[in-house]
Amino acid sequence: MERLLCSFRPKRLAEIRTLDFTGQRLLEVPMDAFKNEATLEVLLLDDNKIAEIRKELLCCQSLYHLSLSNNIIHTLPPSIASLTSLCELNLRNNCLIELPVELKACRYLHSLDLSSNLLECLPDELTDLVNLKHLLLNQCSIVKLPHCIGNLTSLCVLEVRDNSLKLLPESVGRLDRLERLDVGENQLESLSVLFPSLQQLDISSNRLDFLPNQLGGCPQLTDLDASSNRIAELADSSLPASLRCLRIGDNRITRLQFNCNSSGGGSFRCFSLCELHVAKNRLDELPAGLGRLHQLELVYCDSNRLKRLPQAIGTCRSLAVLSARDNRLKLVPDELGRLALLRVLNLSGNHLRCLPISMLRLPQLRALWLSDNQSEPMPRLQPEDIASRCGPIRVLTCYLLPQLSAGDRPTQIRDDEVASKAAALLMLNSSDKTHQPPTPPPRSRAAVVHFLASASEPSTGQSLPKDLPERRPRRRLLMQQRRAGDLQDDDSVQKESLTQR
Repeated sequence: MERLLCSFRPKRLAEIRTLDFTGQRLLEVPMDAFKNEATLEVLLLDDNKIAEIRKELLCCQSLYHLSLSNNIIHTLPPSIASLTSLCELNLRNNCLIELPVELKACRYLHSLDLSSNLLECLPDELTDLVNLKHLLLNQCSIVKLPHCIGNLTSLCVLEVRDNSLKLLPESVGRLDRLERLDVGENQLESLSVLFPSLQQLDISSNRLDFLPNQLGGCPQLTDLDASSNRIAELADSSLPASLRCLRIGDNRITRLQFNCNSSGGGSFRCFSLCELHVAKNRLDELPAGLGRLHQLELVYCDSNRLKRLPQAIGTCRSLAVLSARDNRLKLVPDELGRLALLRVLNLSGNHLRCLPISMLRLPQLRALWLSDNQSEPMPRLQPEDIASRCGPIRVLTCYLLPQLSAGDRPTQIRDDEVASKAAALLMLNSSDKTHQPPTPPPRSRAAVVHFLASASEPSTGQSLPKDLPERRPRRRLLMQQRRAGDLQDDDSVQKESLTQR
């Protein structure tokens, strides 16, 4: 009997801890979230059309992960303070204008994403979140950060990219645990940083004239992006020896100096460098010390003024990608054939006439770019003997060599210029309605159309092809005189023209 009663006893409802309503086009938080308020821990409401957070949701005392990204939320209710167990809050890509001061009550919050909102400033009370580790404020309208942001001593990641910052508060130097700092695409003119734990620093797209001298005091820095600034030179000992990736493209640098000895001074002590991006600068040459970077794998030096590559580049035994397009290279050193791991070589847009025969010893080469119009990554190279002062030298050539210099490249006529010239020619032909088409020229005669060299040159009044006879010169003269207002009586002119005929 007891077993029979147990079989009819109602089953206990399952404890729901995670609800995922991502991409459901919801206009409000569903009721299922409120039915499980005692056990709900993770609630995902991304990619919906929610405009307001209901008060019932704030009764979920066990909730520690709340994600509301890609919605249309305008305000965050002050009752958010009731979520005392909240650890992760994602409000990316909403319409928030300000944050409530009560958010400081979420003392266990360690990840806060407010990117892509309409925030202009942050409340100072936000710095009371002493457990915060990740603070993301990208693509907002922030003009300044809280002056006491240094109180966030647990902060590891700070991203304020694409804002309107002109300077960082001095207290930011107290963030001893900071590992990643992204302040790119702002209006910073100077930066002083000294973070002992910093590993990644992005200061690209600002107004910096030089790199911070304190970078040498970041012994764990491995990734530095300072591209798209106004940097003209690199100060001595400005970079740490731990650096592995350096991006300083799109600046005004005219010279690089490498001193890759771990104990020596100089502009670069980065003997562990793996990636070097120096494209779009004003470099005339690469330093010979580049060959001492034995761990270097990627080199991008496009759009500079390079006339040659250093012979020491052949000792970069780990080099896999070398891009030197749009420079002034005329020769490639034979030492390039020692790069056994080279896979991609881009030399398009230079003045090369041939390639060294040593390039046949590149077993890993998979792409050799010599022109922007190249149809295949690996053109077929052919050996050829050329004369030199020391006698004949065997080199490599192909149908893409020699490369055309800037003066030899054909000038491209814009479509709008062609259209305007064609329209003028059609209007000229249609001005005489009674005109009969002329007899076509014999086939052996070549017809060539000559356009004006530029719009600034004076017009000669001759828009027809130069090798065709002018049609009806008398009528053309009469039309020009009529436009100038020199003729008063059209009938008399016509009679005069008939008598002359």
